[in-house]
Amino acid sequence: MDGGHVTQLQLYGNNLNGTLPESIGQLTELTNLLLWSNQLTGTIPKSIGNLVKLNWLDLRINRLAGTIQESIGQLANLVYIYLAGN
Repeated sequence: MDGGHVTQLQLYGNNLNGTLPESIGQLTELTNLLLWSNQLTGTIPKSIGNLVKLNWLDLRINRLAGTIQESIGQLANLVYIYLAGN
């Protein structure tokens, strides 16, 4: 936490399952979203484009499907994106 805001979410290798909720886009102070090596399913929510401070997005080695959301193109601070293994 930084000033009462979630800035990093690192839950890799925790056997998480289910879908990424649309509400993930409400974590607007997030800089790192590291959820790799879990059992996440479904698609990446469009609200991911609200995470404008995000610089590291790692969703590799899950069960995600579908197309990559165009809203990811709004993430001007994104430096690393890993989506392999889905």
